Amino acid sequence: MKSLKEFLADNNLFFECPEIVEGEGVLQNSPKVLASATPVRRIALICDKIFADTGDELQLLLEKEKFAVKRVNASVCSRISSAQEIDKTCADYSVFAALGGGTLCDAVKLVAARREGQVALFPTTLSTEAYYTDTSQFVLENRTVRSKLADFVFADMNILALNDRRFTAAGYGRLLSLYERLFECKYDALINGKYLPPFTDALLREMNAFFMSDTKGPDFLTDLSRALQKAAVCFNALPPEWDTLDNLISVSQGTSLQGQNGPLAAYVKLNLYSCILEHPAVDCLLPPDRTKSRKLLRKYFSELALKDEEPSIVSDYFKSAHILDEYRADMYNLIENMHFQDYVRTWRRLYPDAGYWIKDYIGSAKLLRLMSIAAECDCGFVHDIKLRGCLENFI
Repeated sequence: MKSLKEFLADNNLFFECPEIVEGEGVLQNSPKVLASATPVRRIALICDKIFADTGDELQLLLEKEKFAVKRVNASVCSRISSAQEIDKTCADYSVFAALGGGTLCDAVKLVAARREGQVALFPTTLSTEAYYTDTSQFVLENRTVRSKLADFVFADMNILALNDRRFTAAGYGRLLSLYERLFECKYDALINGKYLPPFTDALLREMNAFFMSDTKGPDFLTDLSRALQKAAVCFNALPPEWDTLDNLISVSQGTSLQGQNGPLAAYVKLNLYSCILEHPAVDCLLPPDRTKSRKLLRKYFSELALKDEEPSIVSDYFKSAHILDEYRADMYNLIENMHFQDYVRTWRRLYPDAGYWIKDYIGSAKLLRLMSIAAECDCGFVHDIKLRGCLENFI
């Protein structure tokens, strides 16, 4: 699979991205790269406690390059608590290195943004694309905020190969949820006349190629890393977006791993879309009781980020219904050609138990109920379906 730079060049895409160094043994050479990039020789090294041994190795390598290293072993609970701990402990530092997963790296990016400093990330899992974006996600606060784009990301395949398989599956799952968002981009452009991101078709082809690759091949981890890089950099060029259903599942089930919840959200939405688009239909439903959905949303999120909407009139409704009917077959064929169900099956088989955990994790009735509630402030086709009253029986 092509590198991020090759992908951007081939498709005339000009997006800001970190300097990415990937391959086997990257950790050993990283201090030399950092030494040539910054005149500052004082660095705060923040490590997830789970990876303390790797942190010891990195610290010694940095010290050989004459860095004065302040070592912090962080116990990662949440982005906000980790950021507060790092901010307090490293008050005099403006150069940071983070060794850990997405939550720790998000926290370090927040602190580095506040200090207007530099940051180098050393991912220990491939569960997220967050390493390559300038956003940090606050699940409990129901918001996504701008933080800082990393200056360097050192993706050492020897470290990433030690991943628990659940985290590799989560990275694959995160790609699936971003893959579904490409459908939403196409839908919004065709039906709502919104801006179609220039990367849509190129990224769709790239992700299809990745999903059809061999998950047991020797290059799978590298391909997964590169696919996450491309999706991250492309979507990072758009305004931050809150995945309401994904995060509603997170809060209701008590787990914030996006790669676990995102594919479930994407799966239920695309199946709903397919059912609606497969045949022409006459809308004879009553409008939804949106007050009810908003009250239920506030049970989960204290600060609710609702969509700003202009009052709609009857002619607007008939216009959107006509456009949807005009492009219905095109949208249905797009979903069919995405082969999402096949890719979800592959995702499930990446787990040690072949995905049987899903049966006890969340039932279909609850998933449909959460989708109906989340559609009140989610974006894309699901929100328009909500306005037609199609989802009220699921609440």
